[in-house]
Amino acid sequence: SKAYAAERCKLVSDQACPELPPYGDPGAFGTRARVTPLREPATSDAARAVGGEDGTTHLAALDRDGNMVCITPSGGVFRKSAFVPELGCTLSTRSEMFVLEDGHPNGLVPGKRPRTTLISYLISKDGVPVTTVGCPGGDDQAQANLQIVLNLLVWGMNPQQAVEAPRFSTQTLVNSFWPRVYRPGQLNVEAGIPEHTRGELRALGHVVSEIGACGVGAVVTRRNPETGVVSAGADPRRPTYALAW
Repeated sequence: SKAYAAERCKLVSDQACPELPPYGDPGAFGTRARVTPLREPATSDAARAVGGEDGTTHLAALDRDGNMVCITPSGGVFRKSAFVPELGCTLSTRSEMFVLEDGHPNGLVPGKRPRTTLISYLISKDGVPVTTVGCPGGDDQAQANLQIVLNLLVWGMNPQQAVEAPRFSTQTLVNSFWPRVYRPGQLNVEAGIPEHTRGELRALGHVVSEIGACGVGAVVTRRNPETGVVSAGADPRRPTYALAW
């Protein structure tokens, strides 16, 4: 409701939030159980963000006729999902995004799907699909995708510029994956974020930490509906490719 949203908006200020705000209660779930996160200090460990190459990926394809598809397949880490001919398969590791606490809104109960970070975007103009956007990266996915969309639509970047532009991500949330690490107040920034900007962020109360990447493997594809020209951008943060044929 608008009244509930207005109450939650009162928690927003012009300063960085040092930790998660208290749970709201729109009435849908009743009493909430709060997650007990594992706290860690802010660090500047670039290797932690880059990660391996056996997790989430993003695929997009488009053709001269304007057909477009984009998907972000992920099992967390694929090798954890075992397949046994006699028994079937184990649940994808995305099931670990359920919270095993009674009363939690993201709890494991029959008929529910877990909260998930998997997102793919298809942007249309005047009802015609023109652009796809996607970026793996766990809890950084939603944040990276938003920045890429803004780079395209607000700042007028082409697909490659939008993908390569430096990104940031807040860690002031309980991580979706076990052990659900929580780094209150930490704002991760990539090396391309200039020092004067970091200083302004610190003045707002952020704990700024430089890491290697905020989301990896981003892909943007675009088709100009007037000319039919297609273009694509691929993320240099890990092996990612834009191909034409």
